[in-house]
Amino acid sequence: MKFQKITILLMYAGCLPFIFCSVSLMLGFQILPYLGDITKILQFYTLVIASFMAGTHWGQYLIVEDKSLYYLPGFSNLVAIFIWFAAILMPIGWFIFSSILVFILLLIIDYKMAQKKLFSKSYFRVRLIVTTIVTIALLNSIIAVS
Repeated sequence: MKFQKITILLMYAGCLPFIFCSVSLMLGFQILPYLGDITKILQFYTLVIASFMAGTHWGQYLIVEDKSLYYLPGFSNLVAIFIWFAAILMPIGWFIFSSILVFILLLIIDYKMAQKKLFSKSYFRVRLIVTTIVTIALLNSIIAVS
């Protein structure tokens, strides 16, 4: 039970940099003392989180007995590669938009896993809330950088 509470707390805490960057950009800040360019901070943090989340799908596939989601290892690699190429090749607004699509796609995969009862409904509910918060923050960031 304690592990589940910590996991949920960490999921919500993971939203904070998205919210912080979004609010900072919306207030007109572009550079933070000691930290640097807010769009770069947002971009790097998004890369880390999207890559981590994609990697968890591979890990989940490895530990479950139900191998009907056989595409997860390859899919997780494609998502990670896509998001990195998007960061390198796209302007920041398009990168953020692509990131929103990636987070929604990862949520859809989690939904399919929840349907197969590979994890709890409460976990998926938190994932849905966290993805919604992150998506709103990223949408606000797109508006701010446009």
